[in-house]
Amino acid sequence: MSQDLQGSWCRKTVEQMKKEYDFSEGVRGKYAGRVGNKKGSEPFFHESTHPMKQLENEYPVVLSQDIIWGDMDAFGHINNTVYFRYFEDARIAYFDQVGVVELMKRFSVGPILATTKCSFRLPLDYPDRIHIATRASILSPKKFNMEYVVFSERHGAITAEGDGLIVYYDYANGKSCEIPSEIVTAIKKLELLESL
Repeated sequence: MSQDLQGSWCRKTVEQMKKEYDFSEGVRGKYAGRVGNKKGSEPFFHESTHPMKQLENEYPVVLSQDIIWGDMDAFGHINNTVYFRYFEDARIAYFDQVGVVELMKRFSVGPILATTKCSFRLPLDYPDRIHIATRASILSPKKFNMEYVVFSERHGAITAEGDGLIVYYDYANGKSCEIPSEIVTAIKKLELLESL
């Protein structure tokens, strides 16, 4: 291993991370879903609020699942590619709730993932139970953004966060298209927003 990779987050133990970041009051940082600042920053999870309750208040779709032993890699933690499956699981659950799949079957227009990324905060390993949360915001008539967080019960912290740019696509004609008004309305309703 090269000298510059030594000491990277993937080489840190959970104990080292807990020393570096203070999780006694939950995940810390400037805004929802980020571990962010080191000790001394404002807590994301408020003392009076249970972390899961606050997560459910911030994100309209939250999935829960157990870590699978076979998803760990040779380094003894969940492989980085698995997080994108977690995001996909949450994205599809969100799409189900706003009627994307139903509308796509009828009209051959639907979402396509244009870009996605993940920031890893803490390594996950077996055994653990995680909660994958997502929310969406409309960016333009043809695209919207989805944000994701992965919360670990074992660590009591958000272990990863990410986002994905979703473009609406006309599969029959092979080009982007406007998001159907039914989907925009359903997203607003799910997100409890009057206007996006």
